[in-house]
Amino acid sequence: MKRFLIIGYPLGHTFSPKMHNLALEYYKISGRYEALAINPGDFDHAMKKLKTEYVSGFNVTVPYKQRIIDHLHKVDPAAAAIGAVNTVVCDREGKWSGYNTDIHGFLHPLKKTISEIKSCLLLGAGGAARAVAFALGDQPSLKKMDILNRTLSRAQKLKADLEKNAPSLQIHCLSGAPATGEPYDLIVNTSSVGMGTLTAETPLPGLASLIHGRTVVYDLIYNPARTLFLGEARRLGLKTINGLPMLIEQGSRAFYLWTGHYFPQKVRDILSSA
Repeated sequence: MKRFLIIGYPLGHTFSPKMHNLALEYYKISGRYEALAINPGDFDHAMKKLKTEYVSGFNVTVPYKQRIIDHLHKVDPAAAAIGAVNTVVCDREGKWSGYNTDIHGFLHPLKKTISEIKSCLLLGAGGAARAVAFALGDQPSLKKMDILNRTLSRAQKLKADLEKNAPSLQIHCLSGAPATGEPYDLIVNTSSVGMGTLTAETPLPGLASLIHGRTVVYDLIYNPARTLFLGEARRLGLKTINGLPMLIEQGSRAFYLWTGHYFPQKVRDILSSA
């Protein structure tokens, strides 16, 4: 029986076991996908222990998308450029290879509007933010990106890495809310503000001063389905996207790396109606 995992901390919000187990059942693959919450102080020890166990592959979520790289034998070039891994494939010799499927998942629900997006405000500078930044950096329509993060040095590191990939993109780093000025076409929350113990908080007070009528507000959080942030955006009449479409698409690509199959439409329909 194959064994798949998602590792992160905390994991009480995750839908990943449900969607991957549905796909395993659909394809009649003998296996199980489980959540493995790892306390940050135990991460390195837990990874050494996991290498002694039988596992076919695993997903990586907050806060380990960057830390996992030190434990991999091989990193896909795209994931290496991003500097974050969310999917690991384990071969029969116990060698671990890292990939990033977040980049594809993020762009999926933006397909119809991406060519109209010229400016973006990115909230956060962690592993998910890096995938989002690199995905957007490859879009010829995008001219400007502001990165808002509590720790300015982390935002500056992301800027420096991104500029190597997209040298013509104007990038600014902010540690406080941006001053009222030219509105953004896209605002993306990649932080955990809005979920778990932070459900009653928003990552961006003063949203109304940073938008125009066609601004798209995208929150990578999918549980809850409507965060306080997205609720405010809807009240302002804006197009909103939560993290569920991204979750499904990145999960499908991870499932393909492990099994050679993408999620079938039946599984996608079940997850989309959850």
